[in-house]
Amino acid sequence: MKKKVQKAIRLLAEDPRHPSIRSNPIKDAPGIYEARVDLGYRMTYERLPGNILRLRVVGKHDEALKGP
Repeated sequence: MKKKVQKAIRLLAEDPRHPSIRSNPIKDAPGIYEARVDLGYRMTYERLPGNILRLRVVGKHDEALKGP
């Protein structure tokens, strides 16, 4: 899983619209986004000034999105 997360972070940093990570904003959580790690796992993150990404949660799909 660690390698999959590292790959997803790299893809996100290179191109937030990369099709394999399917990044999109989380409804009812302004400024917080989700991205796919694999079929069952998601990560949530924030975009900060200076093109900085703050990783928030990595976990199983439903658990990661409960408290983004």
